[in-house]
Amino acid sequence: MRERFHSTDDLNVLIVFVDYKQTMESLDLLQKASIFSKLIPTPREVLAAASLSIALRDRDLSLADQLFQSNGIVPLKVEIREHCVLSYGFQV
Repeated sequence: MRERFHSTDDLNVLIVFVDYKQTMESLDLLQKASIFSKLIPTPREVLAAASLSIALRDRDLSLADQLFQSNGIVPLKVEIREHCVLSYGFQV
């Protein structure tokens, strides 16, 4: 079966978690629903504490929110950016 290529440039939503278990459960839910996402360290500009975040595309946010709600998962914060959230570490 041929997989569709997804570009990380489309990942403009950052979902921030402070609980490791919820982060991993969320990532698992997204993967099972075939939602393209990446696990990343939360940028210090978003949250000063050490935590993990999930980056995904804004068009998948509604479905992700439904999955989280139906599984009792409450992210600390959700940010929608104009550009890819992976670029936080590369800004000059």
